[in-house]
Formats: sequence, structure tokens, C-alpha cells
Amino acid sequence: MNTVLSVAMLITGFSNALHWENIAHDGNQHWILTHPIHEQRDFDLGALDFPNAKQFYLAKRSGVFWMIPTWSDDLDSHGDTNPGEDLGFIMAQQTDGSCVLLLPLPTPNQRGRLYFDNGLRAGLRSDQTTSAEAAPAFILSHGKDPVELIASSIKVARQHLNTFKLREEKEDPTFIDSLGWCTWDAFYREVTAEKIETGFVQFKKDGHTPGFLIIDDGWQDVSANWGLRSFATNTERFPDGLGELTKTLRDRHQLRWIGVWHTLQGYWGGIDPEGPLADRYELETTRGKMEVFAGWPDQYSIEKRVHVAHESVDAFFHDYYQKLSEQGINLVKVDNQAQLELFSRREDLPENGIRDSYQNGLQSAAIEKLSGNLLHCMSQSSEVYFQLLSGNLVRNSGDFYPKKDEAAQIHHIVQNVFNAAFTSNFCVPDWDMFQTYHRNAKMHAIGRVISGGPVYISDKPELTDHTLLDKLVVGENRILRFSQAGKPLARQFFQDPQSSPELLAVVNQHQGGFGAVAFFNCDTENEQSGRVSLQELTKDIDSEYSIYDYQNHSIRRLSTGEELSCNLSPANAGLFAYAPVLGGTACFGINGKLNGIAAVDSATQTSDNTVVYQLTGSGEILFSSTRMPKSVTVNGAKAEATSALDNNGFTVSVDSFGPIEIVIEMGE
Repeated sequence: MNTVLSVAMLITGFSNALHWENIAHDGNQHWILTHPIHEQRDFDLGALDFPNAKQFYLAKRSGVFWMIPTWSDDLDSHGDTNPGEDLGFIMAQQTDGSCVLLLPLPTPNQRGRLYFDNGLRAGLRSDQTTSAEAAPAFILSHGKDPVELIASSIKVARQHLNTFKLREEKEDPTFIDSLGWCTWDAFYREVTAEKIETGFVQFKKDGHTPGFLIIDDGWQDVSANWGLRSFATNTERFPDGLGELTKTLRDRHQLRWIGVWHTLQGYWGGIDPEGPLADRYELETTRGKMEVFAGWPDQYSIEKRVHVAHESVDAFFHDYYQKLSEQGINLVKVDNQAQLELFSRREDLPENGIRDSYQNGLQSAAIEKLSGNLLHCMSQSSEVYFQLLSGNLVRNSGDFYPKKDEAAQIHHIVQNVFNAAFTSNFCVPDWDMFQTYHRNAKMHAIGRVISGGPVYISDKPELTDHTLLDKLVVGENRILRFSQAGKPLARQFFQDPQSSPELLAVVNQHQGGFGAVAFFNCDTENEQSGRVSLQELTKDIDSEYSIYDYQNHSIRRLSTGEELSCNLSPANAGLFAYAPVLGGTACFGINGKLNGIAAVDSATQTSDNTVVYQLTGSGEILFSSTRMPKSVTVNGAKAEATSALDNNGFTVSVDSFGPIEIVIEMGE
């Protein structure tokens, strides 16, 4: 790394009078810009340019809510940014192949901004405050690997901000280790208690009963102006309230986690100013339709938005979740979070402070009342990510739209893959629900597997493809998840896979040298091929690896200098697992499951011919080997090995789900 690099060599446009603190981390160079909190609401820091850049990756915002991966070789070609759609970050690839990242940072009274206004500009958006303290506003980073550079910059930001924690510093929500069902695409706003109960009867009859439920939009007591009236239910759809339904679902179907949906502001328009809640909490109102939502559905194009004042919002969330908890609810999906910026867009309101109060109130109430079972949604502004002190599960993309065309299904995959390079540093990325009977169901299923996030469906229960679920679920509803997130390759980061002739490769480096790679053909018309090297799968390139192809159930070996290749038809996906060869064997976890290798926790070679595997799961455990083992024990008891993979492997049967220790001893 060139240690004499300076900010001016990487980016121009910032005043030379500004002070950047230089920090080295993980082999990368970083500079933190700290700026006094400005008395103006919006303060311009200048028009920016990257003097040695040849192409760009932009985390653009679409309709306020989502980060959209965008590739460009000309920053002047971008139109002006709408209010609420500031960029999440920008990454430039330089002519020497290295990368420059510029990431805005939010603090409780001020946030850095990246936006287009006759070109790319940087700025500050500040609250009216008497504070003279300076606050971090941007981090500039330089390195070789774009994915590693993003991770390194966020770790450096963590050292300077006390507003968030990294994913690994927080516990993953336990409910995402079960199959889930969300009512949205099944019923939309016509959801009822009766339909939910009937759905669970159908699921149970067919063999896969979900372990968690999200009752989406349609259950609340709301007004015609899109405001939340009270904490009660819609009496026509849920005549007995939520309490009777949750009791029935737990008694009859042993459902552990039951969740409801709501927006951060209560409902799409916030709080009904004429309803009962208006008498309990102080409210604020903003007026005027937002240009960014022109042509959108009615709930976005409302004239008046009413939100609970930030002084009262902690009480609002704690009261709401106490009421839900009393009715048996122990999970919430909270939508519309990034639009809080527009709800609070009034000159006399402390926009940054409101965001801070809402996230603190939401997350603390979820911890106290709902055991932290919180899914953040429609929240892909960097300001929300930098507020995730306890929240550890965030929707990673726009919705799965079952009625949209194949190109939209592919875009959903692409958006998730590239967003995860950023988002997975803060939380578990949620790729959204999908339908098992959708024409692209296989592609979506492989996407959910490689994501390392939750697997939940939005099926009409009578249409569910339980054959596909059999490949995702252990037993009735257990999900095997990778411990890491699936991420794009460094060499593919600056190319749009939707216009590339090469398959998109997504690698999940699970743990202990075990993992998986998924390939996606992002072309709707043409067959494509792709490749990945051993060095791109694992840092342990001194070992030999075994590869399992889920498409044709075949095994091959991969060594340093070799590549794994794949060919796919249009709009299709392929999945491969990889495992280190130890003592002549390699373990691929549970046979017949697309996520089977996620069952492997670790492997230790104790002698030339003996390997101890630690797993979590049940079923047939698959091993590759050209020889049968001399002996096998499962949790200390002798077990039998059965030949598999046309004599290129064997299986060991494990009956009960749980921690497993398998000791394999091969002959001389």
C-alpha cells in the first residue's frame, strides 16, 4: 500500500482547509473528515471529482426506501437527486485497479450528504442546535478489494461513532432459524384471522408448518387518511382481536413466534389526528405531496403526514409493544423507516434528532417487550444502518414482486447480492419472502440459501411446493443458515451483471473452510458461463477442497490454481458447496438440502486418518471419499456408513436434531 497517499490525490472538490484524520486499518488507508455542526440546515461542501477513476459503483436510493446498485463511467450523466434520495456511498475504481470509497456518516445532530446537483456534490444537513462540537461527516477509504474496503471503512467508523454496533457484536434473532410465513402476497390487505388459521391447517396437513408468522398490512385500526387510530385491530378482519388468534396458533400448531407489521410512524400516513392516539401523544405535522412519489400508490402521495413528536416516541413504542405483547405478539416487522426523513422535513424540526429518537425508541422497546425480535424494513438509508445498536435484521432490497417479469426477478437478486457487501457489516441481510410455486422459485430459493439470512414464504398455503421446501427445511420447519452473508466477488464488483456476458458468482464463506458459491444467470435470453477460483472461495488455499454440485449431485476436487466453472440457461441459478479434504474425506452436511453444508460447524483432523466433525442438524450426513471408512461414531456411539455418490462418497444417518459429533476413521 502506498503510504504517501493524500486525500487530494484520491478526490477533489473538498476545501483544502478541511482536516482529515488518517487511519490505517486491515491494510487499507482511511481518512475521517470531522466538521463543526453547521448553523445552516443545508451546507454545501463542494462539487466532487475522482481524478484517477475509470468507473464507479453508486449505492443510489430509489423512492427513499432502497439502495439500488448502480454502475457508471460518467458521473455527469446522472440527474439531480430528489429529497430523501441521497446516495448511500460511492466507490471509484482507479486506473491502477485500486478503489476509493466515500461514505457519508450520520450523527445525532448532523449528517454528511452525497447527492447530484449538476454533478456529484458533498454537503451537510444539520439540525438547529447551539452545539459547537465537531462531528464525523465522511470517511474516505483506499484499498485494493472493494468488498473488504467497505468492511474496513465501517469498522473504522465504528471506532468513531457510538451510535451502532457491528453485526458480530450482536445476537442474531433466533426466529430466523425457522421457516417463516408472511401473509402479504398470500392475502395482501384482505388478511383475516380465519384465513391465517385455515392456512396453518393446510400447512400442517402438507407437512411443513412455519415456525414464525408475520401478519402483514391489513390487521390494524386505521382511518381513510392512512393514519393509525388506535392500538386495536381491524374488527371486521380480526373480530376477536389478536389474543384469540395467537392462543389458537400456539395451542393447535405450536407456533412460537407470531409477528405483526406496522410502519415506523404507525401507518402509512402516520397517526390519525382525529383518532384516540392523538389524545395520548404529542404529534407533529408536515404538509405537501412529495415529488419523489409522483405516480406511486395513494398511501405515498398523501398531502399530510402526522408523526409522534420525538419527545413522545419512546413512550409510543413501549406502549404499543406492551399492548402487542399482552396479546401474544413477540415479533414486529417495521416498514417505511427511511421515509421518516420526509415526515420530519420541516424547518423547525430536528431531522437528525428525530431519526435518533425513533430508532432508539423502536429498538429499546423491541428488546424490552419482544425479546429483540425486530425486522427493519424499507430502511435502506445509511442513517438507519448507523443507528443499529441492537437491531440485527434488516430487509436488504425492494420487495419480491411475484407478478413482475423475469427481469425484475433478476434485479431483485442483483440488488440483494451487491447491497450485502455494505449491509452485512451491520446486520443479517434479509432477502425478503418468496413463493415456492413462482416460475423463478428455484432461483429465489438458492438466493435465500446463499444469503445467510431468513427463509420465509408468502405462499397461498394450498399452492405451496413442499418438494422445494423439503430441500430447504430440516424436519417440520428448521432452517440451516450460513454464519456469514453471501457477497459478490471483488473482480465482479464494478460490472453490472444484468449486462455482463458472465455469470454472477456469490460466495458464502460459512466457517471452518466450509461454504458455498451460487451462480446466477442475469440474462433473460442467453445461456452464460461463469467461473470461480479456489482463492476466491477460501483463504486456506494450501488445502485440497472437494466440490459438491447440487444440480447433478456430483463431486470433484479443486486445488490451488484451479477453477470451478458453471453453465446456466437464462434466468437460472446453480449452487455448489465446498469443503476441505481432511484425512481423505470431505463433509457436505445434510444430504438432499440446498443449505446442507450450513450444518457443519467445524472439522478437526486428529491424526492422518481420523477427523472429528461438529455439526448441528439431523438426517443423512454426506461425505465424499473414494473409500469407505474403517469406523464411524456419532456422539460416541458406533454408526454405519452407507455408500453414496456412485461409490465416491458415503452417508451417516443421524436421527435426532441437535449438536452432533461424528468421528470418521479411514483405513491405512
